[in-house]
Amino acid sequence: MTTFLFVRHGEATANQTPEYICGQSNHIPLTELGKKQAKAFGHYLAEEDLSPDAIFSSGAVRADETARIALAQTDIKLPITQDSRVLEMSQGECEGLLRTTIYTPANIEKYEITTDHGKFPGGESLLDVQARMFDFIEEQTHAHPEGAILVFSHGLAIRSLAGKIRNFSKQDILDEITGNVSLTAIQTQEDGHTVHFVGKNVIAEYT
Repeated sequence: MTTFLFVRHGEATANQTPEYICGQSNHIPLTELGKKQAKAFGHYLAEEDLSPDAIFSSGAVRADETARIALAQTDIKLPITQDSRVLEMSQGECEGLLRTTIYTPANIEKYEITTDHGKFPGGESLLDVQARMFDFIEEQTHAHPEGAILVFSHGLAIRSLAGKIRNFSKQDILDEITGNVSLTAIQTQEDGHTVHFVGKNVIAEYT
């Protein structure tokens, strides 16, 4: 059995302007609050004495910063491996644009955004994200069949994976909440996968 602990990154500058579509926006850094959240998560890791067998980050600045700051608070010496399969959903040409100008009834219908396969030009669908996230956990399950994997990733990507395992609808996945530096636990084995919790706040006592 392999245990995956998925961590959403700390607050990033794009989280302060939710009226704009973020998507991947891999250049966006953490805010000062986001850095404090990452540090608090590191204290949680140290207190829980977690010993992962491998650590991954998406390669987006906000996720990589969260990983570096958090791990600096611990005795964990493992390298952080970047893997683009755990990036946030790409919104393609629409990243950085106002939601009100993009999420119009006409665009939602044209690009079939309410469906699992719908996507904006140059972007990804829910199915695309689920496929790459699932490929990641399958590969790491084979590499670490009795291990623990710590992954610094993104809210919708994490919920998409958890939703696939639980057969959630797209709307159910969108409605679920994964706050900044929240934790999601998934266990995998040959005969099936289990989601133990999604979006758990573990830093309250460290902030």
